[in-house]
Amino acid sequence: MNVLITRPQSEATTLEARLATMGHETISCPMLIIKPRLNVSVDLDGAQAIAVTSAAAIRALGWLDQDRSLPIYAVGSATAQAAQDMGYYAVHIGGGDVGALEALMIDTLDPKAGALVHPRGATVAGDLEATMTTAGFTVRAPVLYDAMHTTTLPEAGRAALDSGDLDAVLFFSPKTARTFVDVVTEAELQNSCKTIDAFCLSPAVADAASDLPWAHMRAGDEPNQDSLLSLLAGP
Repeated sequence: MNVLITRPQSEATTLEARLATMGHETISCPMLIIKPRLNVSVDLDGAQAIAVTSAAAIRALGWLDQDRSLPIYAVGSATAQAAQDMGYYAVHIGGGDVGALEALMIDTLDPKAGALVHPRGATVAGDLEATMTTAGFTVRAPVLYDAMHTTTLPEAGRAALDSGDLDAVLFFSPKTARTFVDVVTEAELQNSCKTIDAFCLSPAVADAASDLPWAHMRAGDEPNQDSLLSLLAGP
């Protein structure tokens, strides 16, 4: 199967390797560009854990700070894998969405044991900081990067759509799905999607991608990468 990946380039490499082991060919077509912020710092003093809701966040933190001793609470398996790749060894995995991650931390951590550090981008899904603060935790939420959406269809994506050989597109967030819809529409390539299947992390992601005439559209049973990739094996 020829699969188009819409993840940021920094997050696509591991996914490409995973898909290759499943027998798929991949084309990278990032819809977001991750831009680390300069001259930022992260206060880990007295913290008990680090909460991350994206692979980009843990990579940005890892580049800034070499301390790998604090436990990581990751939103899902892909983010957890990114943490392990950065050298963090105590990694706990949430249920694939921010609400499940919040529940895991509330159940297992003590508000009196120290602050939570939540490295993040300028925009995030959900409001982990507010939820955990309401639960009695002190939360530090440094903004470490910006995620800028592309405004034109990358050439690799245009060529893949033009070829007629593309079988599937993977979407991991509503933002990337909406961006893909916008740039494909701008390029007047909507009809190319009629022979392509859209595989989406969740129903909300599928809804964001629904303005294109896909051959089929499917959403994962659970909002995590493993569930999404299992869809490629068929019904």
